[in-house]
Amino acid sequence: MEQTWWLVFVAFNVCVVIYDLRWRRVPNTLLLAAMALQGLALVAVWTGLVAGTLPGARGWGQAAVGFLLGLAFILFWRLRMMGAGDVKYMAVLGLFTGPWILGLAVLWASVPGGVHALYQVFRMIRRGRAGRSARGVPYAAYIALAVLSVALMPSSSPWCSWCSSCCFTGP
Repeated sequence: MEQTWWLVFVAFNVCVVIYDLRWRRVPNTLLLAAMALQGLALVAVWTGLVAGTLPGARGWGQAAVGFLLGLAFILFWRLRMMGAGDVKYMAVLGLFTGPWILGLAVLWASVPGGVHALYQVFRMIRRGRAGRSARGVPYAAYIALAVLSVALMPSSSPWCSWCSSCCFTGP
């Protein structure tokens, strides 16, 4: 079950990166499919059909808190600082990972996302209205890349050891 979970998790995030970088959108069908698969995995563990726990959210409680934490970013959508797809992606990612990894991913992704946003601001200042980009900052792609960097990190590295013990076991 763990290998299947990782396969779905990595495939989902790779698709998010591709869609967000290329088209600056995250399709609802992709988000719904990922939500359904994570829901099935949580049900399988909860009912005892599969022994053990999932690598991300350890149960419905962590998954729900992660989902709600991701939805809290709707404030940034209301302020027109993020797109709705970015917020929905963060909610689904929280469902997969729980609040700890979601928070860490947002923290790590804030650096490249912030640099990209500053680049767009400086470009608009230099060029005026003509320098304004019609495309927004691909926050979902940056967050997905941050999460994938943890997922694909060699497990023998000291950084991975610290990160997995801190984030995947919870407080």
